[in-house]
Amino acid sequence: MEKKTPDIEGILKATKVLCEVKTVEISEAEAIRRKTGAVGRITNSLNARFFNKLKDDLLKAESQMKSYGGEDTKRIAFVILNFDDFLSGYLAEYYEQIDGYLATQPPPSLDIVFYNQMTASRGQVVMQNAVVINGDG
Repeated sequence: MEKKTPDIEGILKATKVLCEVKTVEISEAEAIRRKTGAVGRITNSLNARFFNKLKDDLLKAESQMKSYGGEDTKRIAFVILNFDDFLSGYLAEYYEQIDGYLATQPPPSLDIVFYNQMTASRGQVVMQNAVVINGDG
């Protein structure tokens, strides 16, 4: 079986660095609501399905980079999150929940970077257990 190559590969101070980009899309239910124009309800709480998807994506990224680069490689997962909450009213709460999750279940050999695309309704985010890049929209 052929090894999957990382999305980005480089060298930093003589250390090989690999980066895998992962995007967590909106839920299937939200995609259907947006397509059909149906009414739905957004909550301020992320569900187990979201965290299972995030965990699976991070573990897959870690495994792919370990397989490709070996143990002496710095591994970074760059994560883009697309929440069901289109207006980002609960953005701070969502990142706080994710931060709490990462505090209790951190991937052992992976640095995590989240990209927060700032818009008029999305403010800056700070996390303790991951890096956040606050884009300028």
